[in-house]
Amino acid sequence: MSSSLYRFFLLPRSYKKLRRYRDIAAVLARHGFADVATRTGLSRVWRGVRKAISFGRLQEREALSFGARLRAVCEQLGPTFIKFGQVLANRPDLFPPEVIRELARLQDQVPPFPYEMVEAILAQELKRLPGDVFADIERQPLAAASIAQVHRARLVSGEEVVIKVKRPGLEKVVREDLAVLKDIAGYIEDNFDGVEHMHPRQLVDEFARTFTQEMDLRNEVRNMERFSACLADEPNVRIARTYDDLCTENLIVMAFLKGSKVTAVSDWSAFPLTPKEISEIGTRLLLRSVFEFRFYHADPHPGNFMIADDGKVCLLDFGMMGYITQARMEEMLSFMVALVSHDSAMLVDSLLEAGLVPASADIRSLRRDAEVMMERFATLSIGAIKLDELIRTSVEVMYRHKVSLPTDLLMVGRALGTMEGLARQIYPQFEPLAAVQPYLVSLFVKRALDPTQHSGQVVDVALDLLSFARTFPRELNQVVRRLKDGDLKVQVEDRNVLLAVRERSSALNRLTGAMLAGAGVAASVWMGGSLQFPQWLSTASLTVSFLVALWVVLGIRKSGGM
Repeated sequence: MSSSLYRFFLLPRSYKKLRRYRDIAAVLARHGFADVATRTGLSRVWRGVRKAISFGRLQEREALSFGARLRAVCEQLGPTFIKFGQVLANRPDLFPPEVIRELARLQDQVPPFPYEMVEAILAQELKRLPGDVFADIERQPLAAASIAQVHRARLVSGEEVVIKVKRPGLEKVVREDLAVLKDIAGYIEDNFDGVEHMHPRQLVDEFARTFTQEMDLRNEVRNMERFSACLADEPNVRIARTYDDLCTENLIVMAFLKGSKVTAVSDWSAFPLTPKEISEIGTRLLLRSVFEFRFYHADPHPGNFMIADDGKVCLLDFGMMGYITQARMEEMLSFMVALVSHDSAMLVDSLLEAGLVPASADIRSLRRDAEVMMERFATLSIGAIKLDELIRTSVEVMYRHKVSLPTDLLMVGRALGTMEGLARQIYPQFEPLAAVQPYLVSLFVKRALDPTQHSGQVVDVALDLLSFARTFPRELNQVVRRLKDGDLKVQVEDRNVLLAVRERSSALNRLTGAMLAGAGVAASVWMGGSLQFPQWLSTASLTVSFLVALWVVLGIRKSGGM
């Protein structure tokens, strides 16, 4: 072990931080990750780590899988690492499927803290005695998780509520663990080969940001209110009302929803909605939240869905929410439409246009693998296709070609797969592709033909063309002068770059043509309904739009997209 690496673990200013390193190293070694403890040199520092290494090697011989041992490490290291493991479970681009399955089994459940602490926190947050606000509080919690625990209660006004109380001392523990995680991520990125595509520092920084936000319970209150407003037009969906005057950074008070977990219902005759309808509602909610609201529930596991006694679908736990930018949503829509339509050319084009394919990638090989994958699913009946498997297989293909899929795209894919599993659990005949395909395709076509959706893009293209026309003569003159002087050299080392450039240029041309065609159709309809324009002008505009659209279709066919 190098002296610099030795100092890395001995220099932390806090003894607690040093002790945490020791605990982590011992747990890693105990569960068979002896190489980590050995490479970091911790096995030389603490005798307990050396003993743990011997036990870990015994575990390796007992045929425990890598994923099972990694899950055990997260569970033993506590709340921060459990949450981090759950985040990694949403990254199939980083780990093989068997590891993802194990990490997905991580349960965010820890022993509850004493009721006396709950009373003390309530008094501190409410600035008065709990008895002045609550007529009754159940001492036994409904649930206890790493961030907070939940108790049923009743206000002095008689309303039944649920109180969510943050675990005491959580910030200090999490802050120390996050500091250790950042140190480890930095060391791994600097000293381990083959982890460049994982971006350990970036991964931990993003996790630290979202986890810190989740610890402030006021964010969850805002998420609930915003999501409730988005779903105001969904008559069969309910989100608990919050009592804002009682909510703080460490406390949430919300209405108690009477009902049953979706997966716990055995007799559906007592409910107005059928399992099929509930499956369709859940899928529609997820699609709308991603592609309309760009604000979605990032943890749609079965425990967060329940059926109220009156038949309403109730959503719970809004601590983990995903946010998507407009540009990313457009990219995601193209990617998903290509998947559900089995269009391999569109799939690769969407990745190229989004700038996700590295210059070193073999584009022809990527297209071939994507086509083989699509043909495999195209031969299946729509009911036999599992959306989760389709997304997972596509991610594996992208991973082989070093395509950097964005985290939010992977999280949406994970959410869709989880929703599919829940729907099939209560309604085995559920066909996820039949449920999502019409929505995605119709939304894609609608946005493609709506000029208002692309007005900004059209302006950008026009400005780019204007800039090009203004600077091109001067740049061309410089090239000609250098050519005459004999000091111009042109060297191309990667044919994939040229291929990618040509494909992106063609795709941009087709996109511009499609937008112009859509704008022409809209203009024709508008002029046709106005008395200010002659009928022949509307007809001419419609004819030109049709010719442009035909040119776009022929271009797509020529590129192999149809």
